Amino acid sequence: MEEKVIERLLEIDRKAQEIQLKREQNLRELEESYKKQIREMVENYERDIEESSKKAFNDAVEEGEREADEIRRDAEKTLKNMEEVFLKIKDDIEREFFLKIFKVKR
Repeated sequence: MEEKVIERLLEIDRKAQEIQLKREQNLRELEESYKKQIREMVENYERDIEESSKKAFNDAVEEGEREADEIRRDAEKTLKNMEEVFLKIKDDIEREFFLKIFKVKR
């Protein structure tokens, strides 16, 4: 009878050790799984941040190019207007010059 009790206690102890080992293994696997998920989340966030940064940079560059084009068009328009004014003044001066020359010769 004592032998059966001792065998039963040894059996219970063995099962308890097996359960403990299984629990430790499950905890290690769970910990590894969480670490992997955290790594993946960090990688995803880093990728999202990089993509957002690239998009913001590209948007800023495009906006800068649009503004530069607008400034270039405005500058060309201003130069054209200045050239027209210059040519008109030049024509007026030439006309006045020739009128004075012809008046003097008469």
